[in-house]
Amino acid sequence: MKAYQFTALILYPLTVLFLSTTLAGHIPPSYFSNSRNVLNVYFVKLGWLWSTIAFGSLVIFQPLKRLVPSMGRYVCMTLYWIIMTQWLLGPSLVDRMFVATGGSCHYLPNNDENGMSGLNTSPLTAVLQQTTCRSTGGSWHGGHDVSGHCVLLIHASLFLLEESMQQPDKRKKIIAWAFLGLWYWMLAMTSIYFHGYRELLSGAFFGILGWVILYLGLFPNCQPLAPCYN
Repeated sequence: MKAYQFTALILYPLTVLFLSTTLAGHIPPSYFSNSRNVLNVYFVKLGWLWSTIAFGSLVIFQPLKRLVPSMGRYVCMTLYWIIMTQWLLGPSLVDRMFVATGGSCHYLPNNDENGMSGLNTSPLTAVLQQTTCRSTGGSWHGGHDVSGHCVLLIHASLFLLEESMQQPDKRKKIIAWAFLGLWYWMLAMTSIYFHGYRELLSGAFFGILGWVILYLGLFPNCQPLAPCYN
């Protein structure tokens, strides 16, 4: 394990642990405690898109022999993000864990006319309902709600960190570094204002897990995907 990898492995979970257990609940509401703040709505919620753009700035004009492995690593990291937070033969793994641990979607009384309030469902139906809970006027209750923000922000950060370490031209790293700073700031805001520390730490775990499996495990031992560090 390289020095920067060890630093990242320590930095991200400790940041989440420290902020969620010492500052959360002790800092007054701010602009960033509102989930509709500009950075959350237009950047974090489109986090993988912005990370893809930052990745593009790192690999543009690369020789083909370096571009192909880079794109292979990007595909693997994208698939992990999709499975964790977007889709896994239906709902994402995060959604499925929420329902598997007792979570369900509760509807307000004015949703009764839709025939949805108090509906008893099978586990599979419950999972499918969770993915559309908010869009149909419901709210999350029960279960372990893994912080999807933590998963995304740490996963994207570690991806950009690894790929930037392979780019010798510092000018091409500017966009990636800017997003690394932004993602770290939003991770801090998430840790202070949203979720409980258990949900944040589980989000940090899954955010790191993909990087550990792929960049510390698979990629170095798979020549077609092996990073070429500078």
